[in-house]
This record gives sequence, C-alpha cells and structure tokens, in this order.
Amino acid sequence: MPLLSAIVLLFALFSASAQEWSPAHSEDQLNVINIGLNKWKQDEKYPIVKDIFEKADNPRWRLGGVDLWEQVPDSFKDEKEARKMGCRLDYLKSIKEKTGLLKLSYGQGVWIFVYDRDTTGKYIKTAVITPPTWYSYASLAFVDVRGPEKPKFILIEHEGGTGTGYNEKIHWLLGWHDGAFHTVFRETVFMLNDQLGEETCYRMNYKMIKGKAPRIETQCNYDQVWATASPYDFHSKWRDWYFWNEKNFSFYDSKALNENMDRSWGGDFKFRLNLETNRAKILNLPPLPQKMLDGSDSENYWKDIVIQ
Repeated sequence: MPLLSAIVLLFALFSASAQEWSPAHSEDQLNVINIGLNKWKQDEKYPIVKDIFEKADNPRWRLGGVDLWEQVPDSFKDEKEARKMGCRLDYLKSIKEKTGLLKLSYGQGVWIFVYDRDTTGKYIKTAVITPPTWYSYASLAFVDVRGPEKPKFILIEHEGGTGTGYNEKIHWLLGWHDGAFHTVFRETVFMLNDQLGEETCYRMNYKMIKGKAPRIETQCNYDQVWATASPYDFHSKWRDWYFWNEKNFSFYDSKALNENMDRSWGGDFKFRLNLETNRAKILNLPPLPQKMLDGSDSENYWKDIVIQ
C-alpha cells in the first residue's frame, strides 16, 4: 500500500473513532476554561440577588386563612393596574408579551403568582411558583443570559435548610420552556453548619457570561474543622464551568456531571460528590407544576435534592 494511501486510511480511522467519543466539553469550551483560570480571583462574598419587588410583604394585601390562590385577584385590567397592585413585568415567556409576577409572603412561606396577558389586554392569573423557603424570605431578579432575542430567566434567592447553628442560601434559576417553568440552575451558594464541635462552611461565587456560548463560571470554597477529641481540619477550593445546553434547556450536562461523579474525591470529601449527585437529579426533575400551594407539595417535589 502506498505511503500516502496508508496515511489517508489511518486518518480516516482516527477521525471515525474521534467522532464516536463525544467529550463533555468542546474545544471552544476548554479554551474558555483555560483562559478563565488565569483571570478570576476568589471573592469572599457570593452574589446577592436583587429583590425586584419594593417590599417582601406588600401592604396592599391582607391575607387570612390558607387558600391563597382564591384570595389573590384572578386578573388585572391592564399593565398599569398590575404594576399598581405590586406586579413586576418582563419578557419571561416570550419576547412579544410580558409576564407579571406578584410576590406575597404569608406565615413562613413565599408565593410568586404569575400573570399573563390575554387578547383583551387583561393580565390573568395562570400559575404560582413556591420556593421552599423559611422566614417568608425570597429575593428575585430578572436575568438576561441568552440575549435580546430570548426571554429572560427568573433568579430567586431563598432560604434552604435551617435550624440551630445551620444556615443555607439557595439560588434558583428558572426559565420558560415547552409550556412550563423549568429549573435551569439551582445551587447552594452558602452553607454554614456550626454545632456540636463542627464548623463547616461552603461558599459558591459565580458570574453569568452572555454571548455565543452562555455559561456560568463558579468558584467554590469548602472548609471543615472538627474541634473534638479527634481534631480534624480540611479545606478545598475549586472552579466549575456550566455551559448552556439548549437541548436539555439547562446549564447542567449529563456527560459533564457523570465525569465529575466518576472522579474519586476521597472518603473525606463526599460533600462534593453530593453536589454533583444533586445536579444530576435536578437535571431530571419534571417541569414545575402550575400550582404548588401546599407546603407538602413543595417538600415532595424537592425531597431528593439535599445537601450534606
């Protein structure tokens, strides 16, 4: 066989095998990561979500009883009235019509009612988003990640697990897709466990990057100290990149998650493995139901997503 033909055959075989194996990250993504490694220094604070509402408890609303859906108006006659009554509106489902959100606090929880414009110009109540939070706390922002030709995402900061000596903050990113809201990114950005001789602190800083390949870049710190009869001191820092996956409609990618879960983090660092496991479960969550008013409904929806 002539040398040139052999080279061509070898190249063809190599190309075929290369196409059969699809890496979790493309070359472009790897270039982004390598460049980013040299640019971003760890910040001691995680980003705080700006609350787009004036107040957590709108003084216009006086709620009583437990059937919040029935107490909140079914509609507003137009955008002006919706804004007057506390709604905030933006292009969340399409770039042609605005969607309104009305946040209300009651008891220990928060409910975010969704209003959509009908053909007459009215804003009709269509759904309610219920973050599994404590202390009536949830802060919100509208986030443009995919550019002006795509609807914005809803970013919610809320309390996670809580208790004596324990505190957790969660950032939850939602987007509208195929007739429902989907979780596209949900992370614990701060966790402190300070009790019984243990002090564990986890902190995630992140930034969202728009452009041809939208992505979220993160830096994480994990510190654990045991001041008991058997002292223990463990610290770790790492970085992650989450590239937008239109097919999944998510910043999580199953191949990348599987790569991370296959890595050996060691017996002392199950925490990071738990994070990756949570992300895989979040990727497989069904879309949000139209209504999740009862606390048990919310708990059941998120029951498998826990941080340890």
